[in-house]
Amino acid sequence: MVLSLLNKLLTNFTNVETDSTFVKGLKKAVHDNLKSRYIDEAVVSFLDEAQAMDPRFKHLTTVPVWDRLQQKVIDINQTGPTSKQEVTCDQSSSSTSTRPSTPELPHLPSTSQRIHNSLHLETNQQ
Repeated sequence: MVLSLLNKLLTNFTNVETDSTFVKGLKKAVHDNLKSRYIDEAVVSFLDEAQAMDPRFKHLTTVPVWDRLQQKVIDINQTGPTSKQEVTCDQSSSSTSTRPSTPELPHLPSTSQRIHNSLHLETNQQ
């Protein structure tokens, strides 16, 4: 999403012949500032992959990004995850869970118990 938004902003801040001198100067300053961001190849690669994983934007993804993601999955399956990658636990293949246990919720009275209690309170108040 970041790269899509960045590209949209760069397009919108491109000078047009009908712009006044002030607007042209403003657009150029914003365009140049935005253009200088996200220039690191690793960051752009990461943002491309993140965009590919987002169902709202995966149609904007190019074939090289999908190939890169596919290769990463193949590498992880062959070598196992590294310390930087999250390890997930498949519940069906393991008896231990890596997720923290959730606390038990308190027992809530049934609807009939709540109605009975509210009626009992009303009769006691009269």
